[in-house]
Amino acid sequence: MPLTLVTESANPYVRYSSEMDVWSHSTDDPAIMHDIEMKDGALPAPIIIDVENIEMGWLLLGQGVRDWQPFPALDKPLEKPDGDYKQGFAVKMYSTKLFGDSPLREMSANGKGLMIFIQNLYNEAEPEFGKGKVPAVKIKATPRQKLGKGNTRIVNYEIVKWVDRPAEMASDAPSVESTEQQPTTAPAACGDTVDDDEV
Repeated sequence: MPLTLVTESANPYVRYSSEMDVWSHSTDDPAIMHDIEMKDGALPAPIIIDVENIEMGWLLLGQGVRDWQPFPALDKPLEKPDGDYKQGFAVKMYSTKLFGDSPLREMSANGKGLMIFIQNLYNEAEPEFGKGKVPAVKIKATPRQKLGKGNTRIVNYEIVKWVDRPAEMASDAPSVESTEQQPTTAPAACGDTVDDDEV
């Protein structure tokens, strides 16, 4: 039986509005999101994204309904359920500079632009998996582009360095709580540690 969340989870989360090219995060008030302002064409600090431990599944988003059916493994998808489900993802993100009092947050989405973004990031980062490092990702302003019959934004990003996985991420696996490409430079050399002034 699927899990249906009628209201937003109390766990901290991140959202992206492809309509406005705006990143935001949840606050203590479920009705209020805090927008993160771009500076000089990018978010003011990188976001550590634990794409190695991403979870994929079927995600149904509707008015007052969020239903998540995770795959047992990335290479073992479930049969698509009946209804308006789309393939989606859940991934942990971390930033002491951007996310306020809750530096560890989650993003989940099933929009085409974000799906392509997360696929690009995963494929670029995969050679470094298994080394205990996670990419610190600079998110840049992203223009709208034609995709199929509609328009969307495929998040423009750059892996700026690899850092030790924050302790908060080490024991926390994804579990859908919320939300909604440029090919970039190769990953920087591993060996950096997290610098709170930067993330």
